[in-house]
Amino acid sequence: MNMRPNKTSGFPGRSYRFYTGKPVFAFGHGLSYTTFKVSTHIDMKAQSLGVVAMEAPGRVPLARSAVVGTATVTVTNTGARAGAHSVLLFTAPPTMTDAERERTGAPLQNVVGFDRVLLEAGKTATVTIDIHAYHLTYSGRGGDRLAREGEWTFWTGSVNDRSNAAAGIRTATLE
Repeated sequence: MNMRPNKTSGFPGRSYRFYTGKPVFAFGHGLSYTTFKVSTHIDMKAQSLGVVAMEAPGRVPLARSAVVGTATVTVTNTGARAGAHSVLLFTAPPTMTDAERERTGAPLQNVVGFDRVLLEAGKTATVTIDIHAYHLTYSGRGGDRLAREGEWTFWTGSVNDRSNAAAGIRTATLE
């Protein structure tokens, strides 16, 4: 099954990682009987790119990949009743042209990690998600893991929240 979009045939791709069309509901979209305020802080280690570049050619799996950063997500239930909130942390590779994305097979975004918190009204919880070197690579067309230098974007919420300035968008630059 082909996951990546193909401009020649007009195929928009499959899954939240590659789909270029307009979905009815964005991946990560959810409903609740209460409201939440979410803030995200990304802390990357100084040697991140060196670790990423070292692991990528060896196809190091996620389970053995080094932790190169941490996302700390604070969730506050701002509503009047208890509720559950799913925290999804997404990342997107540095900006590239459509032609370059087509050539390399880079995804639009990936899920780094997730967690679910149950909160009473007015309560706050903190979720920590490790960012591994694996998350700062992607599988190219030939199956090799590719590391890309530049500004990786991180956000919480749904896939569409990347365009929302209030969504807690953070960046980490790998040099």
